[in-house]
Amino acid sequence: MKNKAINRRALAVYLVVCLLYVSVAFRVPEKLSMKRIGARPGVSSGDLSIQGSFGSSGPGLQRKAPTEEEASEAAHARETGLEAASGESASAAPGAGAMPERRAPDKAAHLAGTRTGSALEPRSFISVPITCYAIREGWLDKETLILSRKDGKKNAWSKPLDILRQHDEDGIKGILTVIGKGRLKEFLKQEGIHPGEELTPEEIMLGKGYLIEKKQLLALYTRYVPDECNDLFPLALPEGVLVKDKQGFRLLSSADAARVHTGQEEMEWRMPNLDGLPIKLAIDKLAVHTARIKVLGSGFVVDQSPRASERLKGNFECTIYGRLHSE
Repeated sequence: MKNKAINRRALAVYLVVCLLYVSVAFRVPEKLSMKRIGARPGVSSGDLSIQGSFGSSGPGLQRKAPTEEEASEAAHARETGLEAASGESASAAPGAGAMPERRAPDKAAHLAGTRTGSALEPRSFISVPITCYAIREGWLDKETLILSRKDGKKNAWSKPLDILRQHDEDGIKGILTVIGKGRLKEFLKQEGIHPGEELTPEEIMLGKGYLIEKKQLLALYTRYVPDECNDLFPLALPEGVLVKDKQGFRLLSSADAARVHTGQEEMEWRMPNLDGLPIKLAIDKLAVHTARIKVLGSGFVVDQSPRASERLKGNFECTIYGRLHSE
């Protein structure tokens, strides 16, 4: 009898252990557990855990009805979202955290919006007084050879005034390298010239992307361009011709510059150095002095007659030879 009682107790213990294993295997305790939910959605009472986010409602979880102010804000947000989706509004809704898009400055639009009859884009004209000032201050030696133009595999080295005479943009950038960008900014600040901050020093030196008053440009020439640079003039660019005569420095159109000398047959002038200039610019330079211009070839000037700096009078016939003619 005693053995039977022991066996029954052992069997009972065995069955209990089996039941425990089965309940754990099928996660019965988790399914039968009861947890208390706090008064606020998503917040437990006492030491109970959080029951998910505010936006997901479980059994017995109720969302708080929005106030009139919250409903108004939600309606405004929906309207703003619809406008942005339809492309009717480019700005983000208030409080959405979106920053307004920053657009790159439009140089052409800036020039078109501020151009007046007394202002112009200075182009290579501005590089002449800057270079002359740099020579005067000792920042640049007028005899220094600067890498000016790459012709195939050959590098051309020219003096600063020759670079200005040829309107060589690569050479003007080389002058800037010698002068230094800091000194360029110092000169512009001194003269009250304020190009846009988005411009590079190279663009400023080449006079691109900003405007300057004609009177201010001519004043720079009067102050800083000495008589020893007279052979640079007339300085002809597509934007006009800068001449120096008894009236001082003047900026004229090509047609006006030619009319100034009409009828002055005995006026003495020096043959400009046209070497390396585009044919069009070479013609503009000569047209200031004479109407008798013969062009042989095209491209860039490789030779001229008479020679540079030769003294001439009146409507003297001049010949310029282009690169294709020489080949």
